[in-house]
Amino acid sequence: MRVPRLPGQRIAVGVGAALLTVGSAVAAAGGSPALLVLTVLLLGSWALARSFSWALSAASALVLLLGGHTILSRTLPLVGWDYGVAGIAALVLAGIGLLVLLIRTPANALAVPDRSQRLTAAAALTLPLLSGAMVFGAFLLGQPGYAWAMNNDMVWNTVAGRFILGDGGIVGTAHANPSPLMNALVASWIAPGRSAAPEMLRHDVARQAELWILLTLLAAALAGLIVARAVPARRRALRFAAGLLGSAIPLSWYATGSMIEFGFLNVMAAVSLLFVAWLTWKELPARPVMASAILLLTTTLMLAAWAPLAALPIGLAAVGVLTRWRLFIALRGRVAALWWCAALQLPAYVLIVTLPDLAKDGAALSADGATPLITANSVATAAMVLFTLAVVTAVGMGRRHEFAGVVVVLLTGGIALAYLLVQRMGVASLWGYYPVKLAWLLCIFVTVLLAAIILEWLGHAQARGLLGAAIVLACLVVTVSSLRAVPLPAGLGSALPLNKVALSEARGADTVRSDRLFRIADDGSKTIVARLGAPGEDAFVNGWLLQLQADSSADPIRDHSYTLDADDVGQLCAAARDWNGPVVIETADPALEDELLTACTDAEITVRMTEETPAV
Repeated sequence: MRVPRLPGQRIAVGVGAALLTVGSAVAAAGGSPALLVLTVLLLGSWALARSFSWALSAASALVLLLGGHTILSRTLPLVGWDYGVAGIAALVLAGIGLLVLLIRTPANALAVPDRSQRLTAAAALTLPLLSGAMVFGAFLLGQPGYAWAMNNDMVWNTVAGRFILGDGGIVGTAHANPSPLMNALVASWIAPGRSAAPEMLRHDVARQAELWILLTLLAAALAGLIVARAVPARRRALRFAAGLLGSAIPLSWYATGSMIEFGFLNVMAAVSLLFVAWLTWKELPARPVMASAILLLTTTLMLAAWAPLAALPIGLAAVGVLTRWRLFIALRGRVAALWWCAALQLPAYVLIVTLPDLAKDGAALSADGATPLITANSVATAAMVLFTLAVVTAVGMGRRHEFAGVVVVLLTGGIALAYLLVQRMGVASLWGYYPVKLAWLLCIFVTVLLAAIILEWLGHAQARGLLGAAIVLACLVVTVSSLRAVPLPAGLGSALPLNKVALSEARGADTVRSDRLFRIADDGSKTIVARLGAPGEDAFVNGWLLQLQADSSADPIRDHSYTLDADDVGQLCAAARDWNGPVVIETADPALEDELLTACTDAEITVRMTEETPAV
C-alpha cells in the first residue's frame, strides 16, 4: 500500500520540479546556469538524505556534481559534442532523474529535517544569503563594471576558461592546465548566451564573477555548517551565533578580501573542498564506507582544483580506512564494487593526469607572484594553537575522532608545505608564491576549525569553568591576532568585502576602465592603449589586452602585460615587436603618433585616435 505524502513533502517536490523547469528554460535561453545547478544540488542532497545525514548528503551531492562535471569536461573532446549544450543537457537529465527518484520514494522514506537541522541550516545560510542578495541585487539594479573581479591572476584565468570552451573540454595537449577544475566550471558558466552577447568579454567577466561569488557563498555556508554543528543542538541561540561566526570567516577580508585583491579564482573551490573533507571526516564513524569514498573522490577533485591540498583529504581517507581495515575487506556485492570504483579512480587520475602534468609543469612550482602577507610564524602559531586546543578537547570532552582529524590535517598540511618549499631550493627565498598561498589556504581552514572547537567548548558544561574560559580566551586572542596579520586590502575597506563590492556596483563607482576594456577587447585586433586614461587605468586595460590573444601561458607577450609602461615609447615599441603582427595603439594624445613613427621603425604599428580626453 502506498504511503500518502505529507503536504510539506508534496510542496517540496512541486517546488523542486518548478525550479528545475525554470532553471532549464533560463539556461537553454542563454541565461545563467546558476538556478539549474543549485536545483540539481538540492535535489541530489535530498535524495541522498534518504540514507545518510543531511550534512553527509550535502557534501556528497557537491562532490558527485563536481566529479560528474570533471568527467564530462575530459570526455567531451573525444566525442566532439558542444561543451555548453552538453553541460546543460547533463544537468537537466540529472535533475529529471533525481525528481523521478524522489517521486517514486515512499513518503515515509523521504528525509524531513527536524527542528535542530533547520536551525543549523539557517545559521549556516543566513549571512551567505544576505551577502548574495546584496551583491546580486547590485548587479541587477545597479551599474556593474566588474573591475573588482578583474585583478591580477583573473586575466589568465579568463583566458584559460576560454581555452577549455574553445577546445570543447579539457585537452592537455592543446592547452596544458594542471589545475583545470575552476577553469572548466568557468567555461560551462560562460557558454550559455555567449554567441549572442553584444560584448563578449563583458559577458565572460560577468558570468565568471557570478560563479566566483557563488563559490564564495558556498564556502561560507560550509564553514558555518562546520562551526554550527560543533555546538550542542540544545544550545539553540549559541548554535545560531556559531553558524554566523563560521560563515563570516570565508567572507572576511582575510579570505575574500585577499582573493579579490590577487584574483585567485580557484581559492574558494579549494577551500570548499577542504570544508567538505572535514564534514565528511566528522561523519566517518557513523558511515565509514560512504564517507571514505567521498574523501577519495574529494582528493581527485582537489588534484584538479589546487593539487598540493590533495594531501589533506587523502590523509583523512587513509586513516579512516586503515583503522577500519577489517570492515573494508569484508565488503561484498554492489557496495564493494562502488567503493572500489571510488578508490581506484584516484590512482588512475594520478597516473593519467597528475604525473604527466608534474613532468610538464612541475618547474612552475618555484615561480614567484603576488600573495597575501602570510608569514611562516603565523602559520606555525595557528597550527600549535589548533593542536593544543584539540588535545585539551580530546582529554576533557572525549573528542578523540576530532583530535585524530586535526593531527592528520596538520601533518598532511605540513608535508604539502614542505614539498612546495623543496621546489624552491636554489631560489633566493624559500618562502615564495606557492608556499605562501598554501599557507594562506591552510590558515583559512585552520581558523574555521579553531572557531568550531572554541564554540564547542562554550557549548558544553565541561568547558564552563575557569580553565575552559581561560583556554577559550587565549585561543580567541591568538586567532584575532592571526587574522590581523593580513591587513584590509586597499579599496576593500570592509570586514566583509562583498558588502563593499555591492555598494560600489550599485553606484557604478568603478566602471570607466572596465567599460573601456570591454569596448576595445572584442574587435579582434592586437591593441594597446597609451595615454588614454590615467596610468593605472591604461595598465589595467593593457594587462587584459596583451593576454586575451595569447596562445599559451608561455607566450612572450604575457610578460609585457605585467611590466608595460604605456607612457614609455620604447616599451611600446618592444611590446609591438614581440606581439609579432600588426598592432594598433589607441590613444588620445595627438603627439604620440609622431613619437612612435620615429622610435618604432622595426614594428608594424597603426595609431588610432579616440575622442576621449587624455588624463593629465
